[in-house]
Amino acid sequence: MDTENISRINALPCAELKQRAWNTLVGNAKKSILFLLFYCLVIGVISILLDAEMWGFDETSAPLKYILASTISAILCYFIIAPSAVGYYKFYLERSRNFPEKYSTLFFGYKKYIRNTAAILLTDIIFYGLSAIACIEIFIVCMILIGIDTNASSTVIPVIDITIGKAIYWTVLGIVSIALFSFILYKTFALIEFFPFALADNNKTGAFSLLKSFWKKTSPYNLKMIKLWFSFFGWWVLVVITLGIALLWVAPYWCYAKAELYKEIINENQLDVIENA
Repeated sequence: MDTENISRINALPCAELKQRAWNTLVGNAKKSILFLLFYCLVIGVISILLDAEMWGFDETSAPLKYILASTISAILCYFIIAPSAVGYYKFYLERSRNFPEKYSTLFFGYKKYIRNTAAILLTDIIFYGLSAIACIEIFIVCMILIGIDTNASSTVIPVIDITIGKAIYWTVLGIVSIALFSFILYKTFALIEFFPFALADNNKTGAFSLLKSFWKKTSPYNLKMIKLWFSFFGWWVLVVITLGIALLWVAPYWCYAKAELYKEIINENQLDVIENA
């Protein structure tokens, strides 16, 4: 790897990347926001059409059938929607390059449906799957610590009352597991955030081959990506305060910021972007 280039990118201030992103967003504000709304509309319509209640399943009269139908519905919905993530990121990436992308770019990922679905599924398993496991481990450790009190008169959570020895054993095991999953998430953070851009840029390479090569390319920038994420912390708080309304501005802003860092990583000034049309 080019250590000099890696050091340069990691030393690049997040403020500079955000300023570039801000300039792109301000210059494309209307289309950026309308595209986000179009994306939400498409996702919303698909979700409604596949909702279990739309197919006559009732939660109260037939709870088991409703749960089964809801599970199948969620799986179908995921596999229908997954490739749209590639088109979503392609739109903002090309806008950051000053290319006049159309709203139909959202469906770009369906040109290579199997490849893109497999790639998105794999990255989601890595990130959301490990995140969920880490959260469960944290919950279990907390419950164990609460249940250490074995006093018979204790009514805190008597079901989990255990001996101190077992509590120490499971707590240590839980902490080690959390540390392991957190380490894996850290080592893949840049990959997860940038991989949809790579899928949009390269429509020919197979999902696993691209994932392997891109992981090597992005691995030196995990900490940089985390710093960029935390630099948006105030914006995430604003989204919560406004009950999601601010997301109309923050989501495109965040995508453009990631696009700027992505272009630095692939050294776009010396890279011939692959034609995907």
